[in-house]
Amino acid sequence: MKLSLLLLAMPLVAQPVISVDAGSPSDTYCTGARWTAANDPAMGRQQPPYNTLRYAASFACDIPVPVGSCSPTLLLFENRPAVATATVPAAGPGLRVFTVSTATTSTVIDIFLMAGAQTPFQLALPSIPTLDGHLRLTFSASKGNAVLSGLSINCAPAPVPPFTYDSVTKSWTWHGDLRIEGNVAITGGEAIGTSGVSTTFTITQSDGSTCRITFQARALRWSCP
Repeated sequence: MKLSLLLLAMPLVAQPVISVDAGSPSDTYCTGARWTAANDPAMGRQQPPYNTLRYAASFACDIPVPVGSCSPTLLLFENRPAVATATVPAAGPGLRVFTVSTATTSTVIDIFLMAGAQTPFQLALPSIPTLDGHLRLTFSASKGNAVLSGLSINCAPAPVPPFTYDSVTKSWTWHGDLRIEGNVAITGGEAIGTSGVSTTFTITQSDGSTCRITFQARALRWSCP
């Protein structure tokens, strides 16, 4: 008869979107000064997070995130008007230019060229590895101040290794399901987890023949006649 052994990996758990309202009092992740409707009445007509922003010639954000990878979207707003007023200078191309850097990317931004004045704008950055559980972004202006109204961050956790080793119990664990199909009897070993560095199952098939299946480290070995 035919014996079928199937190992099913654990599914990845979807992570909630992480939102950062960079200029609001709730934000503890970003440095830089805050600019709100108290400074600029025009911002009071915007919905959060575009009604506040962080600004400085240079500043940074450090956000705790799941270990794995994250895809941040910058929520941006050029708060200066297209036409100057008596108290506020006009926005324009090349008047506010800054670079956003991550562990793997560097993006030059001119909000006016990308979206115009006083218009909410979203800019998605490529996926970034977050192996230490932190997403770090730095903002550095070459003209004017860098600004940030908020962040929307989608993260994917790192895949669970098929086997993990517990040095305390000295056991290996398969993270998933073990399914054996066929008219068989199983002796020896444990379904999940082992004592020592390996475990062996002896599977007796309906015709009396046996298979030996061994889990060791990341390897799965079997021997059938």
